[in-house]
Amino acid sequence: MPKVHTLASHVCGHHGGRKSTSRFSRVCVTHILPGGCKNNFACISVLPLLELLLSVFLFLVFAALIIMAIEAPYEMEQNKEYIDFMNELRTTTNISTHHFNKLATVYIGKDPVAGSNHFTFGSTFYFCFTIVTTVGYGDFSVQTPGGKIIALILTFVGVPLLIITYTMFTHKMFVVIMHSVLSRSGEVKAAFAKFDTSEDGDGELDVQELQQAFAALNLNLGVEEIELFIQEKDEDCSGTLNVREFTELLHRYHIDVGGLARSHFKGRFAVCGLVLWVVLFVLYFCLIDGLSFLDGLWFVVITLTTVGLGDIVPTDASRHVSMIFMFIGLGLMAMNIDAATSMGMEMAENKRKMEEKKRQDEVTQSIRKLR
Repeated sequence: MPKVHTLASHVCGHHGGRKSTSRFSRVCVTHILPGGCKNNFACISVLPLLELLLSVFLFLVFAALIIMAIEAPYEMEQNKEYIDFMNELRTTTNISTHHFNKLATVYIGKDPVAGSNHFTFGSTFYFCFTIVTTVGYGDFSVQTPGGKIIALILTFVGVPLLIITYTMFTHKMFVVIMHSVLSRSGEVKAAFAKFDTSEDGDGELDVQELQQAFAALNLNLGVEEIELFIQEKDEDCSGTLNVREFTELLHRYHIDVGGLARSHFKGRFAVCGLVLWVVLFVLYFCLIDGLSFLDGLWFVVITLTTVGLGDIVPTDASRHVSMIFMFIGLGLMAMNIDAATSMGMEMAENKRKMEEKKRQDEVTQSIRKLR
């Protein structure tokens, strides 16, 4: 298999088919991909997202290790002082064992024998995750100056990094869903068959056929522009587009062939996905953490809106699962915000066009009256 540095030497040619766009050539990326990726360009498009997710994960691991190294020794010192104080309290007062344990575990929130154990790696990673997601429950926090400095750096770097990750994550999620819907759309396949005007109907669109297709969609583009479209989406380097590549092109440039309004579809998908995820989130914490339905709903809404009051927090056993719920749930929240913004901008643009057309009609009528 050719090495990556020889990529520029692999130029796509005609692959034995009738059609070819000889007016341009491009690098044939599929020649250097692993076997599983050669016929699936989607595996390339998700690589930046995977790299970004890995970067965020490693950044959180690194921050958690530093904070744990700083805070764990201090927590041990605080535990020793606390345990000594509680032992002295027990021996110098007439407090019953029941009330003593209730005072320690319910009102103080620490085991009177072992103290707290917040800064293990798992708990510290969870703490770092709640910072970068801006949920910040506040059930425990850093206490030392060094820990606070690291937490500040984590906030300033991690929050923007996670916002970028969510933006890319929600975009890729919608691309996958949209591509799946368009691929199953009979109208898209019917439109492709209509545009494939060759005598043998070979299931490929060349430059001329794609130009005619765009013209039918009121998009008048030149040959060179059409060639650029093909160059971008031609995964098999044939110089033409098959129905799958054509579908991806429609979605990439929001060309409505199948009668599917993307912004409205995105809004419906985002709302339905968020509602379903909230229900699953609530049921999980009701069953695992023993919350009532109202408390579970309260906790989930406070979490996904990143209010994070901290009156209800995940137990130690459910922290890691809650991070998965939080990550995907916040992604769905971001998708809802994006969909609402897109729909609002589209409505504003349509209103502007209608008002412009109305003004043009009024001007036209005024001119006709002068005649």
